Amino acid sequence: VNNLLYLILSVFLIGCSEKKSYSVYGTILEVRKESNEFLIHHDEIPNFMMAMTMPFSLQDSTDLHRFSVGDSVQFYLIIEQEQAVASNFQFKGKGTIPDYNDNRDDQYTPVEIGGILDNATFLDLDSHNVSLSDGDGKFRFISYIFTRCP
Repeated sequence: VNNLLYLILSVFLIGCSEKKSYSVYGTILEVRKESNEFLIHHDEIPNFMMAMTMPFSLQDSTDLHRFSVGDSVQFYLIIEQEQAVASNFQFKGKGTIPDYNDNRDDQYTPVEIGGILDNATFLDLDSHNVSLSDGDGKFRFISYIFTRCP
């Protein structure tokens, strides 16, 4: 019985360690030599992740010297167990770097801690829109569960 249990557990664990690889296109925003990673604004990764800006750990540290800020690249994101690394980088040209230093006041301008929100709209547990301006002037506690990167 113990041998059968060990065999079943081994097969289960081997099946859980499947390696997945995703092709990714993006533009390098920062080269972080001290942490062996690139900060990349990437396109949508079909069936995995929406477009966003995030750091990618590099499998090969020589890529830190081959590429620079503004390079448009294609690479593979390899996910195995609880580790993700980026590898096989290919230069595709010069990309567009988003201007995050635009000081215009838009709907995404951060509010200081303790600051007052003029109005904001959220989804409640039933996916209905709820606006702060719909309230009766009382303070509200806002809690959320993070389900994905914006």
